[in-house]
Amino acid sequence: MRFGEWSDIAPPTTFLYTDKIHEQPNTGVGLAKAHLRKVTLDNFSECMSLKVNESQQEFIAPNVKSLAEAYVNPTLSPLAIYDVKVAGYEKPQLPMVGFIMYEITAGVGFILRLMIEHNYQRQGYGRAASLEVIRRLKLHRF
Repeated sequence: MRFGEWSDIAPPTTFLYTDKIHEQPNTGVGLAKAHLRKVTLDNFSECMSLKVNESQQEFIAPNVKSLAEAYVNPTLSPLAIYDVKVAGYEKPQLPMVGFIMYEITAGVGFILRLMIEHNYQRQGYGRAASLEVIRRLKLHRF
């Protein structure tokens, strides 16, 4: 195989682990790990209260609009983003850090929405959540 072919690329799930190999360049900070959960009645208010910086507001749809669209369109999958430390707990012990929504249409998956709460930006949650959605899409049977 030549350089650049599939065998030269690490599996996508390796990016979810925090160690020296996966540190962000020149920072010494490992990538965050994301845990995705359905938006439910229990975390709906928290999802609605997520905010980005004022300079970013014009670039994203409000979460309430995304959830309304998902309610009437079964091809949309809205998910709350948490730090992986809440995995295994019925009720998360840490705050929601963001929101992501993807769609599967005609056998193709798309990430339509991604927003990270302003206090948690630049910590790797957006990348980790995107990689987790991509992993799920690869596992989806069309």
